[in-house]
Amino acid sequence: MDSFYKNAWDEELINAAIISDSSAIYAALEGGADPDVQCCEGTHKGKTGLMISAGQNFDTGVSIFVTNNAAIDKTDRFGNTALIFGAGNAFPGIMRSLLEAKANPNHQNVTGYTPLMHAAMYGKVENCRMLLDAGADITLASMGPEGKTAIECAAGMGKRDVLTVLLKEVEDKNLHQEMVPHIEKALEIAQKEKIKRVETQLYLWLESYQITHIRVEQQRQKNREHRNLRRYLGRGPRK
Repeated sequence: MDSFYKNAWDEELINAAIISDSSAIYAALEGGADPDVQCCEGTHKGKTGLMISAGQNFDTGVSIFVTNNAAIDKTDRFGNTALIFGAGNAFPGIMRSLLEAKANPNHQNVTGYTPLMHAAMYGKVENCRMLLDAGADITLASMGPEGKTAIECAAGMGKRDVLTVLLKEVEDKNLHQEMVPHIEKALEIAQKEKIKRVETQLYLWLESYQITHIRVEQQRQKNREHRNLRRYLGRGPRK
């Protein structure tokens, strides 16, 4: 038994999660293993069985850990949660299980990356939709001078279908003021990486936004002029 584990069942639980063995997971938990024990070595160091199962797309394992009240938002040494590991790897069913267990869709790891950013980078369209429906904040940015949002993450990896979902979120929630600078930066990334189809997609979206924005501003200016004229003529509302 590894000296870092409190008992043999804890080590058995981690090993069972790594090999995706549901029977062994059940046995370890029934034997008294801590559902939140963290792996002490190798590529999984710091991860719980729930994180490992989510990252390996092991839906039965995720269900077992959730049912046994594993801490849903426990983090590894890099601040990652099971939802972050699942966002870029798991099928929607696993994401649904984690979100129904109240996993935080806006958790940021030590570098500021969120589950939505991970789903965007790996092109997980349905996971992105589920996260947005659960309240994922598209305006959150990673740490450091680059400050990437999910949109830049998707653009840099050439994930056009994800960008379609994210750009619709910007429009539906009227987040243009906050997000247009990030969309412009995403366009620069696509140009630098020579991802032509993404470059075209973002250019057309920005062009459409600018045309619409100009029209809206022009109409607002006309409305202001009309109100001022009515006041001047004494026939309109007065302050």
